[in-house]
Amino acid sequence: MNVAVEEAPEDHAGLGLILFLLALGVGFATLFVFYGVMRASMPAWPPPGLPRVPLLFPTLNTGVTILASVTYHYATRQLAGGHPRAFARALTVTTFLGGIFLVLQLLLAIQTWALGVRAEGSAYGALMYTLAGFHALHVAVGVVSLAVVAGQALAQNFGAANLRRIRFWGWYWHFVGAIWILMYLLVFVI
Repeated sequence: MNVAVEEAPEDHAGLGLILFLLALGVGFATLFVFYGVMRASMPAWPPPGLPRVPLLFPTLNTGVTILASVTYHYATRQLAGGHPRAFARALTVTTFLGGIFLVLQLLLAIQTWALGVRAEGSAYGALMYTLAGFHALHVAVGVVSLAVVAGQALAQNFGAANLRRIRFWGWYWHFVGAIWILMYLLVFVI
């Protein structure tokens, strides 16, 4: 007798998230490859007449990104350890750090624009704004989602039953953070 065993939706959710992150990774990889090809095809980078983007805001954002990953990890550990209030506080801090990241990205865009780098003016500007904007969009998704979860956690007693969901959001959050660090190195430092 063959009895079909139904899998829990969470099992499919984990696989779905992995596939989503792989697809997102391919999207970012495509942009990075395009950036590399454009950069390698130019005699100078940035092109003559365009300034190199100052490192202050991207460097600050790298620190914020690392700190936000640390606070998210801490939040997850607090929830797993049975400390829902500590979890809610740490997740609120993580959400706030994500907001700081977005503000710093806006300041970077304003600064870059003021320096004369325009998206429509050169491949350099178009790639800078496209990469930064695509990444900021995904950080914004994470910030909104974490704000919702943090609000739910503050309003009610989160427990271990929510841990899988929190771990899944952690995969997304850490992935987006890793993409930023790669972008920081490839686009701003090298």
